[in-house]
Amino acid sequence: MEQYTRKTIVNLNQPVKLRFSDGDELIIKIVEQKPKWPFKKEPPEFLINSETPIAKAILGHTTGEEIEYSVEDHKQKVTIVEIQ
Repeated sequence: MEQYTRKTIVNLNQPVKLRFSDGDELIIKIVEQKPKWPFKKEPPEFLINSETPIAKAILGHTTGEEIEYSVEDHKQKVTIVEIQ
């Protein structure tokens, strides 16, 4: 079994490392409001609005959990690898 770290829950404004069912990993940060355009720097691609399906699905969950969520009637799975 894989080792996961830091048994805390996913909250707003906290970086979270996710692993998708295809094996890709991504670090995201869930924010309450949509980022404002234009950005002074490059757009922070990892900012996810709290109203998105993935954000709603993982908020309140802990490391090691596999979460299922739907995007346009397609079920997706993601595992919370690390909460930073």
